[in-house]
Amino acid sequence: MSSEFTTSIDMLTGSDISASAGVTNNTVGAAIDVSQRESFTVQFVCGTYASGDGNFSLDGSNDGSNWVTNIAFLDAGQTTATTLATSKVLSSKSSAGAYVQWRWKYLRCRVEIAGSGTYYAFLTAN
Repeated sequence: MSSEFTTSIDMLTGSDISASAGVTNNTVGAAIDVSQRESFTVQFVCGTYASGDGNFSLDGSNDGSNWVTNIAFLDAGQTTATTLATSKVLSSKSSAGAYVQWRWKYLRCRVEIAGSGTYYAFLTAN
């Protein structure tokens, strides 16, 4: 399922941010077309009742079929603008931000869950 030119979406479920129920199992989200956008931020969220960790990562593609996994992103929680990460591990009631600065036509998110709970990955593209 591709959401063309989406500006606010849960990358793991394909739902609008305000309507997402999140995911409770290891998930690779669908391709999201961001080709008409210039900047991307992602907020990874580990829900209130999570027990365990969620390991979030991003994939990029220029054709929607061939994916580069674990692409580097800027960690929005760091004080220096050059801190790169390829994944972010979160535990209960926490969130983290990522800036995707490289130009991909499609993005998707994946989360590997160790434990239980609900996990989200909110994309905002401009």
